[in-house]
Parts: sequence; structure tokens; C-alpha cells
Amino acid sequence: PGSGLGNSRTAIRPETIGVPVVAVGVPTVIDSRLLTGESDPEPMFVSPKEINDIISAAAEIIGGAINRAFGIFP
Repeated sequence: PGSGLGNSRTAIRPETIGVPVVAVGVPTVIDSRLLTGESDPEPMFVSPKEINDIISAAAEIIGGAINRAFGIFP
């Protein structure tokens, strides 16, 4: 988690947690240098103002897909 930001955390893998894993990442931030085209030495990570709506939509999509994969139809 957070590897896009250079965080060094323990990976979520079967070897680290002892059970099968399917990981789905949803990017929530972007390096401002990609937006401005500038090459500042110090990155600044930003989120869109609609981040709460984006996360809610992503959760619905991912959750619905998992439910369908397991034959659960709410």
C-alpha cells in the first residue's frame, strides 16, 4: 500500500499474511509535477476535490464485482 508514493511498507501477499490475496489498488493522489509539467525537485502529491465521490464510486464498482464473482447478488 502506498508504493506509488515511495512508502516502504510490508506487501500484502500470501507470504506475508498467510492467506490467498487479491489486491485492487485505487489511486487517490497524483504527483503535481505531472499536472504542471515542471520538474521541481520536491514532489507535492494532490487529490482531486471530488476524491470522496471517486472513492465511493470505486468502492461500489469493486464491491459489486467481488459480489458477482462469488455469486452474491444484493
